[in-house]
Amino acid sequence: MAKTWIVCLLAVSMVAFMAGCKRTADDVVDDTIGALNDLTEVLKDVKDKASAEAAKPKIEKIVARAKDLQKEGEAMEKEMSKEENEALEKEYKPQVEKAVAAMQAEMMRIGQAAPDAMMIVAAAMAGMR
Repeated sequence: MAKTWIVCLLAVSMVAFMAGCKRTADDVVDDTIGALNDLTEVLKDVKDKASAEAAKPKIEKIVARAKDLQKEGEAMEKEMSKEENEALEKEYKPQVEKAVAAMQAEMMRIGQAAPDAMMIVAAAMAGMR
């Protein structure tokens, strides 16, 4: 899951860099990392089934935002050179990996402490790559 997220996030980041776009790759990467960090913060509040249910709408909203960012990035990536993609990946990979690791740690915590809550969280995150 982490590698998939990293690849998707880096693709999103790199894509926005093409000429003529109002948003830059930095904007897309920052928004993507922000979405991951927001998701991690929501997950920190999940302790049981009830708190997972309460977090579900927030999780779904963040996932929708992440999907939009992914689409934006994928559309723009087609216009970028290999060198531009590599430069962006090199610049942002550590930050993306840190955000993904923090999110995964919270998911592991939930899965171990409250498996019934994890089922709710997983359903809310359905379709997130």
